[in-house]
Amino acid sequence: MKRIFFLLLLCMIQPASYSQITTPQKVYYLCKVWGYLKYHHPNNCNIGWNKLFIEKADSIVNSTTDQEFNGILYNMCLQTGITSPPATPAINIADSAKNYHTDWFNDAPLAPNVRNFLDSVQAHRVAQVNNCMVKLNDYGDSDFISYLDFRNDSITNIPNYSNANAAHRLLVYAYYWNAINYFFSQIDIADHPWDSTLVHFVPDILNANNDSTFHLAMARVVSRIDDSHGSFVSLPYIKHLTGVNLQTEAIYYSRLKIERIENKNVVVASGETNINRGDIITRIDGMDADSFFMQWAPLMAVSNQAVLYRNCYSWLIQAPYNNGHTLELTDASNTTQQITLPASTTAASYTTWRSANDTLPEWMITDCGYGYVNMGKLTQGSVYSMYYDLEHTPGIVFDLRNYPRASLWPLKPLLFPEPNITAHILYPNLSYPGYYTIGNDLNNFGNWYNSSPYQGKIIILVNEATQSQAEYTAQALRTHPNATIMGSQTAGADGDIVYLTLPSGLTTYWSGLGWYQADWTNPQRAGVRVDSIVRPTISSIRNGEDLLLKKALTCPLTVTETITKHTAFSVGQQARQLYINSTDQNQPYVIEVFNMLGQRMLHQDNNQNRSEVSLSHCAAGTYIVSITGGKHPPVQTKILLR
Repeated sequence: MKRIFFLLLLCMIQPASYSQITTPQKVYYLCKVWGYLKYHHPNNCNIGWNKLFIEKADSIVNSTTDQEFNGILYNMCLQTGITSPPATPAINIADSAKNYHTDWFNDAPLAPNVRNFLDSVQAHRVAQVNNCMVKLNDYGDSDFISYLDFRNDSITNIPNYSNANAAHRLLVYAYYWNAINYFFSQIDIADHPWDSTLVHFVPDILNANNDSTFHLAMARVVSRIDDSHGSFVSLPYIKHLTGVNLQTEAIYYSRLKIERIENKNVVVASGETNINRGDIITRIDGMDADSFFMQWAPLMAVSNQAVLYRNCYSWLIQAPYNNGHTLELTDASNTTQQITLPASTTAASYTTWRSANDTLPEWMITDCGYGYVNMGKLTQGSVYSMYYDLEHTPGIVFDLRNYPRASLWPLKPLLFPEPNITAHILYPNLSYPGYYTIGNDLNNFGNWYNSSPYQGKIIILVNEATQSQAEYTAQALRTHPNATIMGSQTAGADGDIVYLTLPSGLTTYWSGLGWYQADWTNPQRAGVRVDSIVRPTISSIRNGEDLLLKKALTCPLTVTETITKHTAFSVGQQARQLYINSTDQNQPYVIEVFNMLGQRMLHQDNNQNRSEVSLSHCAAGTYIVSITGGKHPPVQTKILLR
């Protein structure tokens, strides 16, 4: 009986001698406490944070009781130094505390002494005026273009770093997680809460004991930021997706351009034998094409599904020399064939091929009289020449299905009467990590006044290729009173890029600013707001039609398309000279020329059988010629000046 009682008592006591906190939870609190102290402790500039984390990581993971776990955590807190009230009270800043959260201080697994220490640090925090860890990039180094500069807080110099070392891997994980937690303002709209991501991937990080497995585990972590700026660069990652070992091989390309159209994977341009525009990719390496891409999805940080497919198509055509994927394709006649992609084109040649497929000019006046501007080709130095040619057109189409060349800055003062707010911005407050200063782009384009802004329509073309600067250009142009955005969902990633260089040749990126539209609509993930949804169709691709451009150039004109002949008057044109013939002898008539905005450019009274009219003073564009006189009905015809 005594033995039974003893066993029952032992069973009641036994659980208390083992940790009730799981290993992922222990790592979670280690990362959270370490990251908070690192960025907010008044003494943070004097602590070796990487060394401190490495010292505690193994013992935290191996702790067997809750008391032991909290003891190690509290000891780490004490090693950072006891906080004291600041000499001057902490500034009560009015910025957005978007990423500053401290409710977790009161989580049950944390012992009272750990909670009290964190509360003390929060109460005694001071502005980090010297920015000893993270600072704004002064762009003094032209090769370093990250908006935020983490180099003073680098972890690429860990002595004897190895991905075989669990403490080293956990440090990289904690370092990256906290950088995103405090300096990526849009992490709150990711599909998965960032805290749950921290817990979720601990087993993967602990089990990934070599470069390849660790890099792929980190790629899965980075994918959870759901940001199309979130590129992931590493040799093992590239080898996993392409099969190319960049240490000994080069990447080659297949000359294909693929887009997601009508929920199918469609070839929109091909330079490969037996693969035609409009062919549909149904299987890849024997697997259903969409299922194949879903294997890659957990390794890619993208804002939306449109960009996921865009990125998958980019990886699909990369491979070792002559060693591409095997595709099953269905053509317009519903014939199926299998093709092994000949990845034999160098990166430079592939870029040349892609550029050659963009046959649209830098700018032009279209047949219906609208202006067209290819923003991927328009340079800053060409903006004034372009506008001189197009300023009198009834509408200008700005094609942003590409990446612009910073032409918005000289363009905006030509189109608008004065500077206006086109974006609201959240800037990370480096003095208080987690806080963001609210600003706007009013001064991005300088101070100016334009007495003759553009009066015509502005039509902006966008799709999944419209990302970052292209999205900003679109949202800036759309604040024009006559602007419309046409196309489909954009990439949903704006704001200057931040990147972190991590050990073992790994680099990650994200959007460094919170970027909002003029009405505070958030384009992150969703993309800029599209007014008129127009997507290509498989039929339009096969017929060689640019459906979006065709829709944009459906001009609302009521006059005839060609030179008009009339029983009383006939109009001829040679360059910028008009010739009007009248069959009535010595009957007066009036010639008027209007631009497409209805402004009269010429008025000329005549009573001769043949008159000549010079339009050398008119800019290139489309005009309406109107002739009235005698007993005859008016004659109207459209002319095009080049």
